[in-house]
Amino acid sequence: QRRVTSRDGARTFALRTLPYRLQNGRIDGATLVLTDITDALALERQLADERERLGLAIRAGGIGVWEYCPDTGETVLDGAEQALFGVEGVPGMAIDGLMARIDPEDRPRVEDALRIAERGEADFEASFRVLTPTGDTRWIKGFGRTIAGASPRRMVGVSIDVTPEYAVAETRELM
Repeated sequence: QRRVTSRDGARTFALRTLPYRLQNGRIDGATLVLTDITDALALERQLADERERLGLAIRAGGIGVWEYCPDTGETVLDGAEQALFGVEGVPGMAIDGLMARIDPEDRPRVEDALRIAERGEADFEASFRVLTPTGDTRWIKGFGRTIAGASPRRMVGVSIDVTPEYAVAETRELM
């Protein structure tokens, strides 16, 4: 399969050459099949541009991205998500390992929100504290959604560090 363009360069086609066979199986020529892929290529470029903008926004916002497979309990974490949970260098781990990092007071609420989202009854949304290996407490706000029709079932989501907002709120309460 090759790509060819129209003389004016406005259209792009996928060219396939297929043998033309007689009933006895002997090749007697070729069939050229041209498929106009101009619009598909434009959409592909738009998607790549959108993906680049999204990636920049995620990096600039310090947003962690995660996936979770409820059937296996496995997670996939990008670098920012690993840093939020204090598990740098561990791109995938069991959900139990992440839950162990969540403050015991917050864990039941997070687990309930996760179960509701797993069943597709609502999106996942929770604010909770994470205990880092250095002993710090970090406030995290997580959002996620079960992907309809995915096989195996999976959820995708994002997390942000909202510790500064909680620090400001605590300061206001002290005043």
